Amino acid sequence: MKQCTICQKWDDCKYLDLYTIGSEGTQVCHSCELALVEFAQTLIRIATKSRKIGYQNAKDVRKALEDK
Repeated sequence: MKQCTICQKWDDCKYLDLYTIGSEGTQVCHSCELALVEFAQTLIRIATKSRKIGYQNAKDVRKALEDK
């Protein structure tokens, strides 16, 4: 049993190479691991949508400049 770095609950924890405090890794319980995964998935989704919007805007600007 180890203590989760995030929620401080004593539980079966998993070590992650995620350096949140100095050079120590992070111990996470299952529920905190799922929260981290969900957060990462949300970041990926936002980055993908942002990239797509950026490409579309660049295409629109290029088309507007060509029409002049």
